[in-house]
Amino acid sequence: MHQKRLFQRITSMRENLENLLKRAMASQEPPKGLSDLILNRINKRMVYSARLRFGVFAGLLIASAVMIVPAARYFISEFYNSGFYSYISVILSDGGLAMTFWEDFCFVLADSFPIMAAASVLAALFVILGSVVSLVRDARFVLYKLNIPIYE
Repeated sequence: MHQKRLFQRITSMRENLENLLKRAMASQEPPKGLSDLILNRINKRMVYSARLRFGVFAGLLIASAVMIVPAARYFISEFYNSGFYSYISVILSDGGLAMTFWEDFCFVLADSFPIMAAASVLAALFVILGSVVSLVRDARFVLYKLNIPIYE
């Protein structure tokens, strides 16, 4: 088959397909109430996902609230065991000595501070705060069952 005839055949097939689709689309009307059904389905899906997020973040909030107690106890014990409290007491009781050797005191304080214990407490606090923010955001869909307004 010659290339010119092949191109004409593809072009005519495309035109036939376009004409067929135009006739089919002209005769078809969407059912009445289809847009309401679609919007209701979107609304139900958003409420479902909000409920799922609410449950996940509520569990995360409970777990992190339970874990902050041992983390705080660990931080307090490490705070006193590391000697950080003693160095702070020296600074508060004899400020002149601390000002004389301020560089050494800064290094000693930085070295004796229980960083991992403080990081565990801060991590638990950030998880609690993030969970509370997410719970407040999703609570209106879960607790009050409000309809989501659709703005056009």
